[in-house]
Amino acid sequence: MLKRILKEKKELEELDESNIIIDNINNNKKWYVIIKGSKNTNYENGIFKLCIILNDLYPFKPPKIKFITKIFHPNVSNDGHICLDILSRKWNPVLTIYKVLLSIISLLSEPNFDDPLNIEASKLYQLDKKQYKLKIKEYINIYCKNNI
Repeated sequence: MLKRILKEKKELEELDESNIIIDNINNNKKWYVIIKGSKNTNYENGIFKLCIILNDLYPFKPPKIKFITKIFHPNVSNDGHICLDILSRKWNPVLTIYKVLLSIISLLSEPNFDDPLNIEASKLYQLDKKQYKLKIKEYINIYCKNNI
C-alpha cells in the first residue's frame, strides 16, 4: 500500500494540471492540495484548500477528503465534508487521488441536487439561481483570498 501511495504522491508532485496544486505532501497519510474552480463556472477564481487523509486500508478503502476553505455548494457541508459517490459507495481501488480531485472539480461545476449536504445551497438554487450565484461569489471573495 505504501508503494501505491508513494507512486500517487510522485504523480501529483509532477503534475502539470493548472487546476490542482500540491500544497503539502510531507506525510504519506495526510495531504493538502489546492484546487481551482474551472473557468466559465460559478466557482471560477475560487481557490480551495482540501485535506486528504489516506487510511491504512487505502486504496481498498476510499480516502477522506474535506474542504478546508469554506465553500457554498449543495454537495459540501458547512464543515467541509463532500458528498460524492466515489468517496463512499462507488469507491473502486482503481481510482487515484488525482481522479478523485478531478471529480471534485467537476462536482463544483455540476452539483448533484438529488443528494445535497448543504440544504441552504440546494434550496437557494431551486428558488433563486441569481442569488445562489451571488452567494457563491460572496464565499469566494471572503474565504479564497489566502489559499496559495
